[in-house]
Amino acid sequence: MTSETDREKVRKQHAKFATGQAERSVIVPIGRALPARQRVLTDSQVRGILASTDLIAVTACDCRSTEKRCGAPTDVCIVVGDMARRSQGNPVYRPIGVEEALSILDRTSELGLVHMSLWAPGHVPEALCSCCRCCCAQLRAMSEFGYSDYVVKSDFVAHLDPDACVGCGVCADRCQFGAIGMAGGRAVHDRERCFGCGSCVAKCPSGALTLSAR
Repeated sequence: MTSETDREKVRKQHAKFATGQAERSVIVPIGRALPARQRVLTDSQVRGILASTDLIAVTACDCRSTEKRCGAPTDVCIVVGDMARRSQGNPVYRPIGVEEALSILDRTSELGLVHMSLWAPGHVPEALCSCCRCCCAQLRAMSEFGYSDYVVKSDFVAHLDPDACVGCGVCADRCQFGAIGMAGGRAVHDRERCFGCGSCVAKCPSGALTLSAR
């Protein structure tokens, strides 16, 4: 249950974000700060990033370590490239190889966590998070308070073939964005609320759900 303290905290976070005062900004060479948001990535997109990076490290998820609202793992936040280089020598970060990073990705994808990375125009992904709507500040702001501008949709969107749906409800349980519900014994998909993470597609037993370019 959401308390008034939670509501006030999220409201203040969003007010800072909307006015450009939040910490989520990226400094670019022209000396100008660009607002940055979390962008949703599919499992395959994260795999592509991991395959092309030269250095990887893992650290604890700040959100779940602080909020403790679920049993999802905390040791799954991955940093790559320049951010991994900057983390060297910091005991909070542990250097890992591609194989271990992919194993972490397998674990978080299996649990239906949403993969996200800080995004801004021209920005190269450096941090790869695996988020849940009960602990992640951005996903909570969206799911509980309607602040849909916190997160950028992926390049994809789910497509549902209602005739192929067997009504198992797995997709509705896994969707962190409330884009899938059940009606008349079958799944119902709201394209406008879909952020294209692909979590529903990964576990659809009948192949009724697929991802396509947005």
